[in-house]
Amino acid sequence: LRPTGNSRLWQFLHDMVKQWEEIKIVSCYRSPVGLKRFCYALIHVAPISLAPFWGHFCGKEHDGDTEMLPNQYGCFSGYFVGVLYSAILVSLYRVLNDLEDPFDGEGDDDIRWDLWGLQTGHIGMFGKDGRE
Repeated sequence: LRPTGNSRLWQFLHDMVKQWEEIKIVSCYRSPVGLKRFCYALIHVAPISLAPFWGHFCGKEHDGDTEMLPNQYGCFSGYFVGVLYSAILVSLYRVLNDLEDPFDGEGDDDIRWDLWGLQTGHIGMFGKDGRE
């Protein structure tokens, strides 16, 4: 049997509907509230709860106890790890919030519908052999 154009047309229609549904899912999906609250609490509670551990780096430098293993990095390492940990958590939280809705037009990674509209508006200016 020779394939007809209708089967190919149905395949294109099927692919178009499938892609439309995937875009709709991305548009309607929101991060669970529990996940957002957990991340927010982690950002604020974890540095406070880990501060004694990071402060222990300074304690080994200033105690004068020679039986401990020598501290290679001193107080700077405690401050550095604390600031780095907080910066990473805040960055991840901002990524979580920025990726929430890719269609809102806020942010660098959002879908720019205005460019699509501009491009489709200029399609009519071109003929079969190029610009008319």
